[in-house]
Amino acid sequence: MEYRLKLALSVLAIAANSLSWGNSQTIEKGPAWVDKDRLLSADPANWYSTRRGWTGDHYSPLSQINESNIDNLGFAWEFQTFTNRGLEASPVVVDGVMYTSGNWGWVYAVDAATGKRLWVFNPQVDGKWGRRSCCDVVNRGVAVWKGHVFVASLDGRLFALDAATGNTLWERQTLIDEDRLQVITAAPHIAGDKVIVGNSGSELGVRGYISAYDIETGELAWRFFTVPG
Repeated sequence: MEYRLKLALSVLAIAANSLSWGNSQTIEKGPAWVDKDRLLSADPANWYSTRRGWTGDHYSPLSQINESNIDNLGFAWEFQTFTNRGLEASPVVVDGVMYTSGNWGWVYAVDAATGKRLWVFNPQVDGKWGRRSCCDVVNRGVAVWKGHVFVASLDGRLFALDAATGNTLWERQTLIDEDRLQVITAAPHIAGDKVIVGNSGSELGVRGYISAYDIETGELAWRFFTVPG
């Protein structure tokens, strides 16, 4: 059966007075340029990873929204992707652009100040994979690094996307046994020149492992099994 899906990831922003997303630094290496130096800078105007920065503390030092104006909070914009499925991603914001993921591994790039859609990526996952996931067809986010946006789709594929266009740079199937009830819902993570992702499905008898791929080429660098053979 062919599934035609309407996605709906609602990304909301709230405003206190004139809250805005700006370019905090002059970047000459293209859009979505995140590297070690930027992560270490702890720049408060950006949210470089699903956990914000190098320490992964989820903490923002911004103070424009505070006790004196919290009563004035309201919607700044809303971005619809037309779904009633679970949404669990933490958006990444780099130089005024918000990157986030929705069901199945879709990716959305929007203007963080206005909510205007810049591009959308559809991984074209066969709907039958929804039966393999214990806890809905969720996706927990993307990784942004040196002009690339990385996402894993529910059916186990890892994608590197061009941050400017959303076009696929490379694609790799990470699952070693597609007959077992395993999927990927986790956000990828960056370590040096590798992008790392793990599979899901232990509650359905799947052996867990994490895999590392070369950021530029997508070649498998190593795989570590968290459950002995």
